[in-house]
Amino acid sequence: MVNDAYEMMVILAPQVSDKEENVIVEKIKKSLSSPKSLASVSLGIKAFAYPIQKNIQGKYLTLTFEAQGSDLKTIRDNFKHATKILRYLIIKKTDQLAHGKETNKKDSGKEK
Repeated sequence: MVNDAYEMMVILAPQVSDKEENVIVEKIKKSLSSPKSLASVSLGIKAFAYPIQKNIQGKYLTLTFEAQGSDLKTIRDNFKHATKILRYLIIKKTDQLAHGKETNKKDSGKEK
């Protein structure tokens, strides 16, 4: 079965330590059928526009990985009751984005 490329943004509670952050990344890695494809980048603590679960800032983490659809369900189930994860979003990368290519829109040829 072919794995698709995904990117996930996770917002953790600001009091989460680096050690706890690594535990969360390892938990995600265990949920994947091909864990060697996981790459994570910590973006640090950033302020929110509005409070989330009584927090005014959070620790941002970006993960890039390859997975099957069943892996995503496992990740969502693991995050459902996690108190230290404030928000997360998983997006599927298109073929062009997954390979680092940018798409350009062609001009319609009309001048204003």
